Amino acid sequence: MISWTDHASMMLPEDPLHPVPWTRMDELSAKLRIDVPISQPVYGMVETALRWKNTDASKKIEVYTTGERFESSAIVGVYKVTDSNDYRITLHCFNKETSALKNALIMTSRIEWKSPKTTVFFNAFHADLLSIVNECLSTHKFQIFTKRNCIYKWKSPEQLVEHEISRVG
Repeated sequence: MISWTDHASMMLPEDPLHPVPWTRMDELSAKLRIDVPISQPVYGMVETALRWKNTDASKKIEVYTTGERFESSAIVGVYKVTDSNDYRITLHCFNKETSALKNALIMTSRIEWKSPKTTVFFNAFHADLLSIVNECLSTHKFQIFTKRNCIYKWKSPEQLVEHEISRVG
């Protein structure tokens, strides 16, 4: 049996982004669910990966962590468009310490940063991580074509119930 660290070291021993093995995806999903709505984009990507498990589509989504203990790590979800250098990336930090995430994004070889054909879309991440995304893109000399700040106002379960009652009545 391969342990988490053995699996990660077999892939790319020097890379700061370690793949989350399938055996730990349910555990990660449960931890992300606790942080919803802040973790919603990464949680959704993990749930999609679990749904796609054992299919050809499962090769399109990779989920990485900056450390073995999820509670003190950052999670990076990467959806790679087939036969291209187009990446859709979403991020989540379980704590306020974001330096590991910043260093991992800057140093990782899991994204082909040097290819002129590479396009990276950072999708739906918490506003606290915007400076990390900007620094990562500028470090790799990526031009930002569009930057859209959408503020989502999440309704509480009580507000959703109120809305449903007022719609029905």
